[in-house]
Amino acid sequence: MSRPRAGYIGFTRAGTTTAASGVWTAREAESLRRAGEWPRGPLAPTGLTAAAGNAQLSLSWTAPATTYGTITNYLVEYTPSGGSAVTVLTGSTSTSYTLAGLTNGTSYTVRVAAVNFTAGDWSGTASATPSANTDPLYANVSLLLNFDGTDGQKTYTDQSSNARTLTSSFHSLTTAQKKFGTASLKLDGTGAIDTYDLTFPAGTFPSGTESFCVEFWFYGNQFAIQNYSTIPDDSFVKLQSTWANYFLPGATASNGRWNNLGYASAWQHIALVRQSSVYLVYVNGTQAATGALTASFPNESLSIYRNRNGDPPVPSDGYIDSLRVTRGHPRYTSNFSAPTAAFAP
Repeated sequence: MSRPRAGYIGFTRAGTTTAASGVWTAREAESLRRAGEWPRGPLAPTGLTAAAGNAQLSLSWTAPATTYGTITNYLVEYTPSGGSAVTVLTGSTSTSYTLAGLTNGTSYTVRVAAVNFTAGDWSGTASATPSANTDPLYANVSLLLNFDGTDGQKTYTDQSSNARTLTSSFHSLTTAQKKFGTASLKLDGTGAIDTYDLTFPAGTFPSGTESFCVEFWFYGNQFAIQNYSTIPDDSFVKLQSTWANYFLPGATASNGRWNNLGYASAWQHIALVRQSSVYLVYVNGTQAATGALTASFPNESLSIYRNRNGDPPVPSDGYIDSLRVTRGHPRYTSNFSAPTAAFAP
């Protein structure tokens, strides 16, 4: 069994004895071993993901189910391609960590271990390659989710400068269907009316009358990103294939409608744009709708719904990949070529 060293010599079985000095001598270790009290660290963390940034990796994982004591720290081991492993302590019990000072263009393999009074089992590995920021509007990006990870995972790394870790209680990643990378977010179309999941903090989506671009890849039937309200049309983004698809940036249903786009049969890139007092909708880089837009958006938290109230209701049913929100800039003001890769920081 592979186990990181943390100031002790070998191990045999679980126990609670600790050394006052933090390091056991060979005699102390043998005494503990004979008594069957040799302490052990936590089991392995799960769900490790590594999201690449500019000279850094943003890591996220799930704490081990069995800890044999209180977790006090985490170890992160990273190995550059063709190089030697380096191990660092994160200095906290947080299940996310940013590895900085890395070399762009070099692939890194990482793994983590939890620490109680000694280090525990290593997690599985994850790999990613840091790269320089290639998006000239990266400073304007308030949310960047590429939904990469493992099947069933419910934590998602925000690759914007906010570097948040978002968690859902119902929706999860699937590796069975994806546009880019390793996975996409699966929406399975179940849930009681007005149940919601995966909430984005206030400030993530545009407010007031600022220009913006909300873009993502979608494959499926319909979904809604809205505030929790009893007013069906008080929404920000709603795609509804059963009667009409619309981007509704205010509280009136006359703003931002467009005809059925037929996105249920294939991945479609959707870009919802505001340029001053004009809205534009692009599907696969081609303008699908435009019109006047004077509504001022409230600054509030929004959620992806499981089943949104409406006429008819909007059960979220499909897959989302590569979701990016750009604030203060429209990003697209004429037809463009749809992205051919996941959004990079």
